Amino acid sequence: PEVLRKWFHRLVQFQDLPHSGEAPGGLGVYTADSEMMLAVVESIIDRELLDVKAVTTKLAEAYSDDTIVRAYPDTLQVIIPLLVGGEDYRKTGTYLCPEGSTHNEGLTRILPVALCFRNAPDEVLMEAVKGILLCTTVHTDVIGACFVLAKALALLATEDD
Repeated sequence: PEVLRKWFHRLVQFQDLPHSGEAPGGLGVYTADSEMMLAVVESIIDRELLDVKAVTTKLAEAYSDDTIVRAYPDTLQVIIPLLVGGEDYRKTGTYLCPEGSTHNEGLTRILPVALCFRNAPDEVLMEAVKGILLCTTVHTDVIGACFVLAKALALLATEDD
């Protein structure tokens, strides 16, 4: 969590930069993917561990925040409201597709996981990646791609360790 605290502070500073107009764009504006990543970061910092149920609660809270409008993809506009409504996060990843969605919504969410699990064995990192994706997809190709990215990020993060 300590490495996340440092980066989270920087992200909050970026978020607080002024931007022009009502429309998305400009400094200080980030995407729905980034919002989901920040929800993962906040959850890990708050709990000081990766708790998948707590992460999905943070995702639902971020989605429900009416003060900021994000362009969530169609799949997440179905799945996240299910989480908001209390649906079991272990089942929502197959709600639209029994084999899981092939969208890339998990790629940004695994960044904090890669940092926190950078020294973990591959099996542990894979379980963390699967956990963070569980509420939106269980597709093996997406999980595999996210694991490869998480492993690459973990290796980069340990270069100076």
